[in-house]
Amino acid sequence: MRRGRRTESRASREARCLFTETVLDRGECEIQQFIAHRCGGGWVDACHILPKQFIRRETNLWAEPEALAALWNPDNALCGCRTGHNLFDAPGHGVQWWQLPAPAIEFAESHGWLWKLERDYPASEVIAA
Repeated sequence: MRRGRRTESRASREARCLFTETVLDRGECEIQQFIAHRCGGGWVDACHILPKQFIRRETNLWAEPEALAALWNPDNALCGCRTGHNLFDAPGHGVQWWQLPAPAIEFAESHGWLWKLERDYPASEVIAA
């Protein structure tokens, strides 16, 4: 059984690099507006709002260009420091539906994934444990 990462196609690498460059061009840690934290150093990441694993699973049977366009869409991302990225990816982060950027909601809606955003980012102050 083969283990490890799959070989990345040229199209995937190009889409990932363009995604990262576009998101990082936004500048500073956008996660700071959602989760108060001390930004960690000069490293910034392109952080997916809907997780990559979820998008890969949902687009598994799609043609490569469409799947890559969904996976590496900058509307589904925030620029964040490494500390903020880790906090954002952790369960119970406290980010709520109304705090998400409009392009992220439009992205999810256009693919029929609004339910996932609603589940991951609840609309009320009460966060399920």
